[in-house]
Amino acid sequence: MPSHSSTGAQNVKEAMRKKSLGELGELFAIKTLVDNEFDKIRNLNDEHMNEPFADFFCEKNGARYVISVKTRNMYQLNGRINNRYNLGENAYEKARAAEQKYSGIAYWMAIQFDSHEYSVFLALLSALISRRQFRLIVVREVKSESKWLTGSATTSTSTFTRTLYVGI
Repeated sequence: MPSHSSTGAQNVKEAMRKKSLGELGELFAIKTLVDNEFDKIRNLNDEHMNEPFADFFCEKNGARYVISVKTRNMYQLNGRINNRYNLGENAYEKARAAEQKYSGIAYWMAIQFDSHEYSVFLALLSALISRRQFRLIVVREVKSESKWLTGSATTSTSTFTRTLYVGI
């Protein structure tokens, strides 16, 4: 039987892992928003830690958005796909308050990581029809190549797979 101290250390390690994964997800959320020509992007957690519902505020073509980002590893420790995302307690009430506070439309963004691949899905919160949880199913995979300069000032190429999902 594990000791209380080893269980406590495991809990701390798991909390740190989840926090790191969430922070990585927020970086990829910013990249996704920039790549898709959103502007005036603000990380609301920088202004107020754990802002209710919304992680980001941004604009595109005059429309204003408040976005909740949910990040997961693609697979659970048991090898099964990790396709459930929880929006949290009172998500719809908090989203309405964020919409009013920032004069924006509530969206959710799901980001899923797997080794050298990641997937992003962005949709209206209202598309979930008052659910607190949602699952993602694959509809199409797109392979793309990214080029960047390495530390040696040479260009490297890497292939990534972006998987497009539908929330159900």
